Amino acid sequence: MLVEYGFVVATQSDLSEADADFSAIEGIYEERDVGTSFDAVTIAKKASGEARFGRRHHQVGPLVHEQPVGWSLAGGLAAALYPSVGVDLASGWLVDLEILSSVAGTVQRGLGRAGLTAVGEHLDGRSAALITACTHDIERTVEEHLGASRPVVVRHMTVDVDDIAQLCTRAVRNRTTEPDHSDR
Repeated sequence: MLVEYGFVVATQSDLSEADADFSAIEGIYEERDVGTSFDAVTIAKKASGEARFGRRHHQVGPLVHEQPVGWSLAGGLAAALYPSVGVDLASGWLVDLEILSSVAGTVQRGLGRAGLTAVGEHLDGRSAALITACTHDIERTVEEHLGASRPVVVRHMTVDVDDIAQLCTRAVRNRTTEPDHSDR
């Protein structure tokens, strides 16, 4: 199933501002009773230039009843721009790391070089950001809310959610069928 998503990316001067916007957008989703489709992350840059996740809310998508693993287009965009965000995932979360990497690849292909460059340039020089992946029905509200007080960039892509569901299922299956070598 193909779904059109808009990435609404707002920059902030610090992580606390990004987290406050995250909470506000999450509230908008809850008010509209579309909380299950909320997909956002905050990121902050360290002095070294590496980026780390702040808050994350994963899209559960079509796997909600099949597997407990979530996926996030917003997280995928963050990972596509800043691979260092994957460091935040503990070693016990290898399936999530594999899914994050796969979704990052999907986002890279979907937005293309020009889209990634536009978002990356928007984030340059800022220490924090909120990245939200929205469907058309709520994108304008998110954009208006964030754009009222923050520099915002919006980019669109079509996502094959069935393809992402297959990636998630394959990652879970591969992880559960691999031999356990932890005693070595």
